Amino acid sequence: MGWSIFVRPFETRRPPYSIDFPGRELADRVTRDWHAREQRPLGYVIGDRWTIAAVAANSADLPVPYFDARLTESPWLTEQDVRLAGAMVVVRLKNTNADNWLTADIRSRFPVLDGHVVELREATGAPLQPDRFWIAILPPAAEQTHFQAGIGSHHPG
Repeated sequence: MGWSIFVRPFETRRPPYSIDFPGRELADRVTRDWHAREQRPLGYVIGDRWTIAAVAANSADLPVPYFDARLTESPWLTEQDVRLAGAMVVVRLKNTNADNWLTADIRSRFPVLDGHVVELREATGAPLQPDRFWIAILPPAAEQTHFQAGIGSHHPG
């Protein structure tokens, strides 16, 4: 077991397990980005299952996950509630067809997104490439109306 945890990242250039995933750091970043704009707790997080599960579990706000932006994967919510409350979108960018499809689908359904890409490192000593994440803010519905009308200081990033 020790071999797989300590040696595998150096030989394969890949992290061994989810313990290396920067979930807490990502959740802190996402929650901080939300609170830089909003004065209320982050209620929802949208994105790929693995990534937003880590965010939902590690965020101090304990947001509700909207897995893959599909109601069939998240029957505990309604998209109307997500739009009204606003949300953070977080997608791990691995340059796969699934990630490209998910990002395009989210952008088409939620055209008022203020997003950017961040890079975070896995928690190993191995020289791995950083993980890349697209993080975007879906403002609450009232703010979306102001943004679409050109009111306010909301700038896409």
